[in-house]
Amino acid sequence: MVERPGLARALLATGTTAVGDIDASGTSARLAPGLGMRVVVYRELLDAGDPGRTAGALRAVGRRMRAHRRVRGGLSPHAPYTTSPGLLAGARTLAHRRNLCCSIHWAETPEEGQWLEGASGPLAALLAHSPTRSGLSLLEESGLL
Repeated sequence: MVERPGLARALLATGTTAVGDIDASGTSARLAPGLGMRVVVYRELLDAGDPGRTAGALRAVGRRMRAHRRVRGGLSPHAPYTTSPGLLAGARTLAHRRNLCCSIHWAETPEEGQWLEGASGPLAALLAHSPTRSGLSLLEESGLL
């Protein structure tokens, strides 16, 4: 959303004064101060469930955003199936320490539920190692609830 200033102007014109935007590239954090509205920039986190990528993912979002009166930082661990338990726990720690908002995709489609809980369905061919637990259970175990 933030990458489309015309959309921000349309939102302001219709009375919307605050949005949340998930930012995987750093563009939203750079552009948000100039939009004229309040924005929570949720910096996306994912390690594809690979604990070897966890520390790097946390370092990438661990750098503080530049302070601006209308822009607040947040974290967005992508989803329980694209994050390791260590990444979820690290996001919880970072969010708590810095008082950051969090946003996560956790149960959007029946196919996600099939894979998360039973290692079956169409995602089974794409994603290895189902946790065989619900997304909500994974978030609870990580302390993100």
